[in-house]
Amino acid sequence: MSNPQLATKFDNLSGWRLVFGIVGATALLVASIVAIYGTGEPGIRLWLKVTGRTDTIPFAAAFIASPLHQILPSTFSAWLVKNRRFLGISFALQHLLLHLPAVIWFLAIATLPLAQIAIAGFAYVLIAAMLVTSFETPARWLGQQRWKILHKIGLFYVMFVFIATFLPKAVNAPITYAPFVTLLLGAVILRIVAFMRRQRLRRSASA
Repeated sequence: MSNPQLATKFDNLSGWRLVFGIVGATALLVASIVAIYGTGEPGIRLWLKVTGRTDTIPFAAAFIASPLHQILPSTFSAWLVKNRRFLGISFALQHLLLHLPAVIWFLAIATLPLAQIAIAGFAYVLIAAMLVTSFETPARWLGQQRWKILHKIGLFYVMFVFIATFLPKAVNAPITYAPFVTLLLGAVILRIVAFMRRQRLRRSASA
């Protein structure tokens, strides 16, 4: 059952207002970290940890929007579907503008395995491609079928990178990482359940 007052509150935080709110809040958080801890290795590490974790929230919200609305339709799930594009844009801007600079800065003062850099680097390429094709003209140029392939591959690849990065850390720091691993794994499970439900409904319809 929909709640008109709740729907109005959700509508007040939609579209580009949602993007500016999410990215602006994260920018203030980054500025606070830099102001307090500086740009030495401890400050950069904290910057990486905080933005890496907070970025999962709009990403997971965009990831579960459609499957959640299919399984448990509500005012909130309808809002997620309506703002899925803007949640994705928010995540991409956060990760490219507020997380990637810390990654580059960290690489200047630390050494990481080449394979790890390549895996993460490809994720950033996909995020940038998904961001560009979130706008009408590039999406039209790419074509609907190729757009779907790009965004599906991009979503699942980025999800894989997030889980592969956070899961080992959750073992050593469960309080700070386990909630985000739970969020990400829950999003994947929800998507699988929604897929299985669609397949079952299709089989029932064709029977």
